Amino acid sequence: MILVERVEDGIAVLEITDSTDAITYRSMPVQALGLAVRAGDVLYQTESGWQVDTAATEARRRLAAGRFHRLMQHDS
Repeated sequence: MILVERVEDGIAVLEITDSTDAITYRSMPVQALGLAVRAGDVLYQTESGWQVDTAATEARRRLAAGRFHRLMQHDS
Protein backbone atom coordinates (compact mmCIF):
# COMPACT_ATOMS: atom_id res chain seq x y z
CA MET A 1 0.00 0.00 0.00
CA ILE A 2 1.16 3.50 -0.76
CA LEU A 3 -0.12 6.20 1.56
CA VAL A 4 0.48 9.95 1.39
CA GLU A 5 1.89 10.48 4.88
CA ARG A 6 2.16 14.25 4.50
CA VAL A 7 2.59 17.06 1.98
CA GLU A 8 4.95 19.95 2.73
CA ASP A 9 6.17 22.69 0.41
CA GLY A 10 5.12 20.80 -2.70
CA ILE A 11 6.77 17.54 -1.59
CA ALA A 12 4.70 14.43 -0.88
CA VAL A 13 6.11 11.96 1.64
CA LEU A 14 4.87 8.51 0.71
CA GLU A 15 4.63 5.68 3.23
CA ILE A 16 5.10 2.43 1.35
CA THR A 17 4.09 -0.84 3.03
CA ASP A 18 5.23 -4.01 1.30
CA SER A 19 3.80 -7.53 1.49
CA THR A 20 5.80 -8.25 4.69
CA ASP A 21 4.39 -5.09 6.36
CA ALA A 22 7.81 -3.42 6.18
CA ILE A 23 7.44 0.34 5.83
CA THR A 24 9.69 2.63 3.83
CA TYR A 25 9.34 6.31 3.02
CA ARG A 26 9.89 8.08 -0.26
CA SER A 27 9.70 11.80 -0.96
CA MET A 28 8.70 13.13 -4.33
CA PRO A 29 7.38 16.37 -5.77
CA VAL A 30 3.58 16.49 -5.82
CA GLN A 31 3.87 17.67 -9.42
CA ALA A 32 5.54 14.33 -10.32
CA LEU A 33 2.44 12.48 -9.12
CA GLY A 34 0.37 14.32 -11.71
CA LEU A 35 -2.63 14.79 -9.41
CA ALA A 36 -3.67 16.70 -6.32
CA VAL A 37 -3.09 14.68 -3.16
CA ARG A 38 -3.48 15.26 0.54
CA ALA A 39 -2.34 13.48 3.66
CA GLY A 40 -4.12 10.18 4.11
CA ASP A 41 -4.72 9.47 0.43
CA VAL A 42 -4.07 5.88 -0.65
CA LEU A 43 -2.37 5.73 -4.05
CA TYR A 44 -1.77 3.15 -6.72
CA GLN A 45 0.17 3.37 -9.95
CA THR A 46 -1.18 2.45 -13.37
CA GLU A 47 0.35 2.50 -16.82
CA SER A 48 -1.06 6.00 -17.25
CA GLY A 49 0.24 7.30 -13.89
CA TRP A 50 -0.73 7.67 -10.26
CA GLN A 51 -4.32 7.41 -9.07
CA VAL A 52 -6.03 7.92 -5.70
CA ASP A 53 -7.81 4.80 -4.46
CA THR A 54 -10.88 6.66 -3.22
CA ALA A 55 -12.54 3.60 -1.67
CA ALA A 56 -9.42 2.67 0.34
CA THR A 57 -8.83 6.30 1.30
CA GLU A 58 -12.38 6.75 2.58
CA ALA A 59 -12.28 3.43 4.45
CA ARG A 60 -9.06 4.47 6.23
CA ARG A 61 -10.53 7.88 7.08
CA ARG A 62 -13.70 6.30 8.51
CA LEU A 63 -11.62 3.88 10.57
CA ALA A 64 -9.45 6.71 11.95
CA ALA A 65 -12.50 8.86 12.73
CA GLY A 66 -14.14 5.95 14.55
CA ARG A 67 -11.02 5.32 16.61
CA PHE A 68 -10.76 8.99 17.49
CA HIS A 69 -14.43 9.14 18.46
CA ARG A 70 -14.09 6.08 20.72
CA LEU A 71 -10.96 7.53 22.30
CA MET A 72 -12.72 10.80 23.05
CA GLN A 73 -15.70 8.97 24.59
CA HIS A 74 -13.38 6.88 26.73
CA ASP A 75 -11.64 10.01 28.10
CA SER A 76 -14.91 11.66 29.10
